[in-house]
Amino acid sequence: MKRTALTAAAAAIALGLTATPAIAQGGNAQFHGMWSCNSTYTELDQQGNRKSGFSRFYQIQINANGTYQAQGYTPGVYGNDPFQSQGQWKIDGGALLADGPEYGPNVLPGMKFIMVGQLQDGQLMSRYDMKDPSGTWIMNRSLMSCQRA
Repeated sequence: MKRTALTAAAAAIALGLTATPAIAQGGNAQFHGMWSCNSTYTELDQQGNRKSGFSRFYQIQINANGTYQAQGYTPGVYGNDPFQSQGQWKIDGGALLADGPEYGPNVLPGMKFIMVGQLQDGQLMSRYDMKDPSGTWIMNRSLMSCQRA
């Protein structure tokens, strides 16, 4: 299933962030509140053409106590596929990292919701390009953008 690839890419982004984790309180208030987000995952061929991928649309409530709640959907051939998640968030390397289990009618057991974003001009954003094993071309790309709701 393609959604597992996004989870793997988000996990790779999270692992790439290096710094001492901060507790979600105090100076991290700029992250608190409701955010409206969209994200895309795209697989590319060697010429940079899109092979496959998907988009997600969701809202996430970032709470001062280090928890979050997210709810949204993934558009599909048969309509919108809803999901929900609740979990913990922290700041790692200046980026917000939200991580928790994902639930929904078509969500596979054990699926995780992972969101990584940095504040840029008042928005939460991330971009991650994964190169092929030889390092010569980008085989997939993850983009995420959130605005205050």
